[in-house]
Amino acid sequence: MFTKIHVENFKSLVDVSINLLGKKKKPKQLALIYGENGSGKTNLISVFYTLRETLKTMEIREAIQDILANEGKEFENDKDFVRLLKGRFKDLDTMIKESRTIGAEGSLRMEFEFELDGKKGSYEMEFDENRIISEKLIFVLEKRRGQYFDINLQNVNLNESVFKDEEYLHDMKDKIDKFWGKHTLLSIIVNDIKEKNPDYFQDKLNPNFVSLLNFFYTFSCRINFGKRGQKQQLGLDSKILDNLLNGEIDISEAELLDTNERFLDEIFTALYADIKRVYYDKEVKGKSVKYKLCLDKIIGSKLRSIPFSAESTGTLRILDLVPSIIMAVMGSTVIIDEFDTGIHDIMVRDIIDAINDSIRGQLIFTTHNTLLLESGIEKDSIYFLTVDSAGNKEVRSLDDYEYRTQKNNNIRSLYLKGLYEGVPVSRDLDLAEIIDVLEDKEM
Repeated sequence: MFTKIHVENFKSLVDVSINLLGKKKKPKQLALIYGENGSGKTNLISVFYTLRETLKTMEIREAIQDILANEGKEFENDKDFVRLLKGRFKDLDTMIKESRTIGAEGSLRMEFEFELDGKKGSYEMEFDENRIISEKLIFVLEKRRGQYFDINLQNVNLNESVFKDEEYLHDMKDKIDKFWGKHTLLSIIVNDIKEKNPDYFQDKLNPNFVSLLNFFYTFSCRINFGKRGQKQQLGLDSKILDNLLNGEIDISEAELLDTNERFLDEIFTALYADIKRVYYDKEVKGKSVKYKLCLDKIIGSKLRSIPFSAESTGTLRILDLVPSIIMAVMGSTVIIDEFDTGIHDIMVRDIIDAINDSIRGQLIFTTHNTLLLESGIEKDSIYFLTVDSAGNKEVRSLDDYEYRTQKNNNIRSLYLKGLYEGVPVSRDLDLAEIIDVLEDKEM
């Protein structure tokens, strides 16, 4: 789980931190981030998404082979090929150009502090205009924290107790000479693990390092890009969770399908008075099971069975959130931009209230739903992204405003009044004059 994030010159976040450690110095399992539109909430979530993307830059070689083997088309020139390739994968140069604050004079920095199985660590990256110029990792080696590596343009320092196999250490130094700068060391190692059998690395890498790489590569992140839609990196290892509406699975997974069915039935029958049952229509074929999600719903005073895919956009949006909810409950880290998009405020509140005490992993999300401020969520799990008149931004938890909040105060009411900042402050809108002009022109 993440315990602190700090970025410099990342999009609209010139110098911003968020502390995710609770009062007992344990990672917060739930964090809600409020802020006015355009304050940078999506950019804050993008920090996590970009971390995931930096681990994939070495996969571009496999992507080239896949496109050549399966695309089945001729390319008129190299530019067509590169354009197609970059539509699927981003190289580090592209990521930096998309992430670096416009007009920034300093370097782009990203720092992540985390805790895994009670072990604390930190990972730092620094970039100039088009490459990584510094990368550092500190984590527990055996019993104590130590430096795994510290690489910059002048020096390469690798801890030999992390790279336990001398031959692999030598090979890694060669790859750093060849690839580092356009790729991070973590991306180089992740690609090695993907190309080889993971068991191959049991005697070559510190097991704590492997656990860290797995965490960075499998935490889930979903962000919105306005009219451009949504991007997500889901750490799913379940074919069913990836396709809740319909699909085909091995018969050995039928029990898991039944478990998901019960979970979905519990959620939707509780949220909707007219939904009486949610179930999977199943067809067994040999060693496989084809499934389609359906529901029994009262329509026109009659109970009717319909495919779940026929439901409203808001209901389908809730279904879309279910895999993330399950992952957070089961122990994974999940970060979501605009958790409440397209869902009624009361339903969002009821969902969060239902899972709040069951989260074993970490759920971080941005929201505009003020009803959550009146729920049973701990005060230190509520954050506000604030912007001052000079455009400087800060992320503060509700606890930082403790001196403004009396025990019996209504937090939602105080927030809407602007006491915690992070709310729109608009001047009076008087459109009468311009409407008159428009009407005159139409006449």
